[in-house]
Amino acid sequence: MSSDVEKFIRLWIHEVYRVFYDRLVDKEDRQVFFNMVKETTSNCFKQSVEKVLIHLSPTGKIVDDNIRSLFFGDFFKPESDPKIYDEITDLKQLTVVMEYYLEEFNIISKAPMSLVMFKFAIEHISRICRVLKQNKGHLLLVGIGGSGRQSATKLSTFMNSYELYQIEITKNYTSNDWREDLKKIMLQVGVATKSTVFLFSDNQIKDESFVEDINMLLNTGDVPNIFPADEKADIVEKMQTAARTEREKIEVTPLSMYNFFIERVKKNLHIVLAMSPIGDTFRNRLRMFPSLINCCTIDWFQSWPTDALELVANKFLED
Repeated sequence: MSSDVEKFIRLWIHEVYRVFYDRLVDKEDRQVFFNMVKETTSNCFKQSVEKVLIHLSPTGKIVDDNIRSLFFGDFFKPESDPKIYDEITDLKQLTVVMEYYLEEFNIISKAPMSLVMFKFAIEHISRICRVLKQNKGHLLLVGIGGSGRQSATKLSTFMNSYELYQIEITKNYTSNDWREDLKKIMLQVGVATKSTVFLFSDNQIKDESFVEDINMLLNTGDVPNIFPADEKADIVEKMQTAARTEREKIEVTPLSMYNFFIERVKKNLHIVLAMSPIGDTFRNRLRMFPSLINCCTIDWFQSWPTDALELVANKFLED
């Protein structure tokens, strides 16, 4: 029983780290947060972090960096059904499992990825998977180009057996094309109910109205007046059929049918935004469109640690 109690505390530490710590950018803030977690663990749970996290530290002393090795996820056993969200303690095996997913992804993908599965990459993939499993789970991945935000998202999407949607920005891409793309995504998640990750990066923002639409979609699951009357009528009709099939008790008014559609959009759509924090644009967008912060779990892709850089260099130069 005591081991269950300790595991529960570890789960709590992991979750508060994912929800709050991942938003922090400043080393000092992180240290303060670590100390708060330490105090709370001993004051509220009457346990010391050293005791609860002893297996994460070779020296027996727990520092903030040790918590990087605390993993929970439902992807550790690829074959299992149902997938259980549980602690992952075997980090060697975790690397093997991640490499397995990557190989499987590369077999079926038109654009295979050569990723090196070092711990830093695994941490981010595990965070993304955690959010994609949540209802209305959206992500804001902040980092500079090349830090691995898109690759991590593609692999996580595959690990969850979701569909990936990205837009093709061409020279002639217009606001009209954007609206058509959004409609496609909404129909895919709302009518066909395919769990879908919409991966969108700031270099695809040809017009600020794109961000405004994303802001609405994050907040309400809808974009005002995106469907003209005839398309809306078609959705209402499809939803009546769906409601009958699922034996949902909903009044058969156009409004409640459209709302049923939007509920399904919210349930099946996961927006992942890849943005760079450099310059003023990012700051201004966050001020103008608060849902980018309020409705997203934030994951900062910091500069890679040395162990990661060395691993990648060795991997690519080994031949």
